[in-house]
Amino acid sequence: MQLLSILPIAALAGTSLAVHWNVTLYTDTECTEYKWSYAGNQSYGCYSLETYNPTIQSIRAEIPDDWVFDGASGGACDYFHTYGGSGCWTQGQGLKSFQVYPQAS
Repeated sequence: MQLLSILPIAALAGTSLAVHWNVTLYTDTECTEYKWSYAGNQSYGCYSLETYNPTIQSIRAEIPDDWVFDGASGGACDYFHTYGGSGCWTQGQGLKSFQVYPQAS
């Protein structure tokens, strides 16, 4: 009986740590050849793509509606920026770094 009383608490604890966003890196331009992924429930700052070999060619962002995917042409999330939501982003857009953060209200 004690186990049954603990299960709802464990289920609630698991939901509070739910992942809000997932960004997956690919070595092709169609978001199919998996290389690496990042996930989180908060903004962690800038992720540089310049050290990957082979070069990252596309990025799939899966983020909530109230969050932003921000890709940049500089390796430190600087220079030209591409903003958006979920979808497949390609290196043809010049992405060398990215960050994910909540949209300002």
